[in-house]
Amino acid sequence: MNKEDYVEKISNRQLFHYIVDNDKWSASTKENYLFAIARKLNILKKKRYAKFFTDKAVELKTTREEIEG
Repeated sequence: MNKEDYVEKISNRQLFHYIVDNDKWSASTKENYLFAIARKLNILKKKRYAKFFTDKAVELKTTREEIEG
């Protein structure tokens, strides 16, 4: 896998679960990765999936901020 094209080669569902289900990463790391994938999908003109990743990142951010106070 190349870092330049992994978003195009892995299904969006697999990519999402790989990030969210990784117990070794903190919530902020997952949030950053979701936002980064959303940006890449926007560049690739995959607006629907970009919105999904952005929405999930925002949900994670909101939850994290509530927990942290």
